[in-house]
Amino acid sequence: MKATKLPSGNYRVRIFVKTASGKQIRKSFTGPGKKEVEREAQRYLLDHKEAMTAEITDRTFVDAEEAFLLAREAVLSPATVRTYKSAQKCLALYFPWLMNTNIHDLTTDHLQRIVDDLVKKNMKPKSVRNYYGFITVILDYNRIRLAPPRLPQKERSTLNIPDEATVKRVVALAEGTELEVPVMLAAVGPLRRGEICALTMDDIDGNVIHVCKDMVLDSNREWVVKPPKTFSSDRYVTMPDRVIKQIEKQGYVTNYDPNGLSYAFSTLLKNNGIKHFRFHDLRHFCCSYLHGMNVPDVYIMQRSGHSTNSTLRNVYTHTLQDQNAEETKRILKQFSAII
Repeated sequence: MKATKLPSGNYRVRIFVKTASGKQIRKSFTGPGKKEVEREAQRYLLDHKEAMTAEITDRTFVDAEEAFLLAREAVLSPATVRTYKSAQKCLALYFPWLMNTNIHDLTTDHLQRIVDDLVKKNMKPKSVRNYYGFITVILDYNRIRLAPPRLPQKERSTLNIPDEATVKRVVALAEGTELEVPVMLAAVGPLRRGEICALTMDDIDGNVIHVCKDMVLDSNREWVVKPPKTFSSDRYVTMPDRVIKQIEKQGYVTNYDPNGLSYAFSTLLKNNGIKHFRFHDLRHFCCSYLHGMNVPDVYIMQRSGHSTNSTLRNVYTHTLQDQNAEETKRILKQFSAII
């Protein structure tokens, strides 16, 4: 379904639908925006079961992809749309046969073939699962249910959380630079990159920061500010005096976008001989530090904007591994006195 540009400069989409009596009628949608007209026509089709039934019986996978993205792009987050479109390009590149296959002809064997081929291309398990997830979204959207294939086992994530001494050193090195405020917001917030970059002076009231926006890349790879993805991410966080005073002194939070922030942070570490860790790991440090203070998980989740404690458990596991190493040394020292 593609819009045609008219001599007037507007765009028009014409579609044919069947009424309950079987009569075929033509509908026309016209407007100044190509995407908007196409979306309007697609929504009309989705609201008419007869039209959907007539179209869906011979729909190829690529047509199903386009119909899904056209109908849902307006309600999905920019990051999700970007991820889906990336998966769309990858599948078209590696599996051209899939694009022209009728979605009703797909079987679990086809899905297993796709998964196995992606594994053979040395893709990480997470990427394989993401591409498979996109396929299932398309099938679910068209009410097609297939038995799941065997997926590669998930990799155990390893966190590189800096210790307190390293964080103190980084904070000191960032002082007086554009990184000073972002580093403090991540280390004691703990705020995410996109949350920091989306903050404005209007979000600050005294020592309380209202975290209510996120800066993300849209499907055109342009930075946009949008509401947070989850309800728990919209929160109020009380900050130390030093953070607020520095923001007030400079009159803004940061001029970085998330990628620029990560690059500047990595450069700071490299130039000062500090072992690399991600800017996001400052956030993990904060959660780990609060846990070490015996702060209740429910408060840590509220402050960090986590909707579940699964990420916190990963952070705590990392902390326990460090403690386990020390305990193992102590135990072996005692055992050596026995044997």
